[in-house]
Amino acid sequence: MWLQAILTPADVERMLGEITPAQIALDRDEPDRALWLDRPVHVETDSEGIRIVTSARLQWDVIGIQVPITLRTVRVLVVPRIAQQDGHDVLAFSARIEQADLSSVPEFIEAPVIARVNEALASEHARLTWNFTETLDFHFNLPDALEPPRGLRLFARWGAVRTTHEGMAIAASFSLDAEPAEVASGHLAARAATRASGVGDTIH
Repeated sequence: MWLQAILTPADVERMLGEITPAQIALDRDEPDRALWLDRPVHVETDSEGIRIVTSARLQWDVIGIQVPITLRTVRVLVVPRIAQQDGHDVLAFSARIEQADLSSVPEFIEAPVIARVNEALASEHARLTWNFTETLDFHFNLPDALEPPRGLRLFARWGAVRTTHEGMAIAASFSLDAEPAEVASGHLAARAATRASGVGDTIH
């Protein structure tokens, strides 16, 4: 069983407008190293991923000197892919700066800075992930009139993602299992408690 969601370029642009401005930490051990992305002024999709044109601010150190840089224009390629995390499929997004206006810094610094930032963006620490197999895991109790009492579990096993000029398509393969009613009730109670505590299945 497959379920598929298709996001048009307009959908992607609207989604990015909701989550930006945003800060991407570039170094787990150096919190001052970060890239701040403003709301996009242009978004397009193709077979390589999602291209965003926006402005940005960069905090980085060059030869031991902290350099705050304002990027009046930056083009970022965001690549979605299915990756493995703890033995499960996750939807992962990685970013890479393709072009940036670094006119505010000396020319000899431009290439090393962009190379170092892209190296940091490629690290697992900077990757944005969604554990969709955990999020898309649903349990239902069947009516009490059925004997013996039973529940159903509908859960995602693995997924696929693809980008084209028409947008981004995300698909998940689902399985359906029967389980004892008490098992389904236990899962439902645990999920309700998780939601009540304010901790949910979110993107990291």
